[in-house]
Amino acid sequence: ERAAEKARKTMDQIGMELVQEKKRAIQSEGKDGVMARDLLSILIKANMSTDIPENQRLSDQEVLAREFTDDMSA
Repeated sequence: ERAAEKARKTMDQIGMELVQEKKRAIQSEGKDGVMARDLLSILIKANMSTDIPENQRLSDQEVLAREFTDDMSA
């Protein structure tokens, strides 16, 4: 059980690093014109949209959980 717990923590840490990396890339996107089309980038970009009220946005943890759920159901 400890190995599974450690693995889960590692996955969560790496996942959160990916979310932060994608957010930075999306925020600087206007400067270099690069548009990522992977599912995580699209989800984060939609979540950061000014059309969505702050109280309806997903947390980074929810974005990450959604990403893993969507990938596994495909």
